[in-house]
Amino acid sequence: MGEFAAPVFPVAFGTIELSPEKENELCDRLLSGAIEANSLRCAVGPGAVDRTVWSGFVEPSDKWGGISEQQRFAVEAWMESEPGIIECVAGEVATNNAEIMRTMDRDPDYPVYIHAIPFLYYVLYTLLLHNAVLDITHAQEDSSRRKRVDIGYVVVSIAIYSAMYCLA
Repeated sequence: MGEFAAPVFPVAFGTIELSPEKENELCDRLLSGAIEANSLRCAVGPGAVDRTVWSGFVEPSDKWGGISEQQRFAVEAWMESEPGIIECVAGEVATNNAEIMRTMDRDPDYPVYIHAIPFLYYVLYTLLLHNAVLDITHAQEDSSRRKRVDIGYVVVSIAIYSAMYCLA
């Protein structure tokens, strides 16, 4: 573990439909019965879209402390015994985002379709700019001019995109 890395473990659970008052009561019971009773602290709450799905992270109350498996099992056991909680999971203790995502059976990287959108925009705008340069230079009618413009466009594009990559 790195010098400034703090051990945490993710928690997630589903609840029955709860009123705001019942959500507050569940949160109070979670804090007193599972978190503070085990010398831990947490950031857990319901989802913005589906308020019956709660998730968050649990960490040691002492910023230089650790988390034992006994503490993690105690939190999970409390969640399993709580009547308002339908199903729950307490992930493995981890110290970085990739480890945390693996413990929750999630890929720490974005899915392929998230990467495809910026790439498609890149291709689209590159083609649009190329056609604009051809129109501005009137190179669509003259094949020798078009060849020079195409070569120049590729060289300038590579230079600009390389500079953007190096500066990022």
